[in-house]
Amino acid sequence: MKNLLLLLLLPAVLVAGVIGNAIYIKEVSNHITAGATALPPPTDPTCREQVAALVAYWERQRTAVGLTASSLLTDRVSEQLAMLSACANAADPYGFAGAQALLCNAAEGLRRRECFSPACFW
Repeated sequence: MKNLLLLLLLPAVLVAGVIGNAIYIKEVSNHITAGATALPPPTDPTCREQVAALVAYWERQRTAVGLTASSLLTDRVSEQLAMLSACANAADPYGFAGAQALLCNAAEGLRRRECFSPACFW
């Protein structure tokens, strides 16, 4: 009887872990995308602080995301955040807009590749 319980419980725990991981990565990706699109122009005095907060958020989440996501995906998000930060510090509006778009694309790519269904939990 114990073996039957274990036989039923182990796959349920594994499936719950996979679903939980997909939801977690989706939430991190959505937070980065929302944060990047909500940033003010680089000429705004609060832009640097908001970009720094977004970078700090990613640095806190990167290790946990990196447990299952490819290092190519996590490195791409980190690189785009570094580019966004450099453009904000230089107050370059054109480079900033490009870095915002590339960061959103990188976060979307992370979410898309870690999702196991087309809808990915909406």
